[in-house]
Amino acid sequence: MGETMIRSQLVSELARRLFLRERHALDYVNTLVGAMTDALVEGDRIELRRFGTFYIRMREERLGRNPLSGTQVQIPRRYTVLFRAGKRLREEVDFQHSAETSGHAE
Repeated sequence: MGETMIRSQLVSELARRLFLRERHALDYVNTLVGAMTDALVEGDRIELRRFGTFYIRMREERLGRNPLSGTQVQIPRRYTVLFRAGKRLREEVDFQHSAETSGHAE
């Protein structure tokens, strides 16, 4: 399975692909993440065509279970951020992983 890409690796990859200095790429990444955060805090959806959609949803109060003790605990209602992958992203991921498992990866 793949590895985790952290922010510094994303910045480096952006700098490499766009022939930028890393400090400029870092500014772009920070600006993008900040704008996305602000939009979600305001209750807006973020739709990146062919990639996916970020949105918030209220999770109602519910009864849960402490995994260590097994006791029931009340989980308060809260907002959570969700992501739904776009069709092109889903197809690309599926294609790449299907190729890897069949031995035909590029």
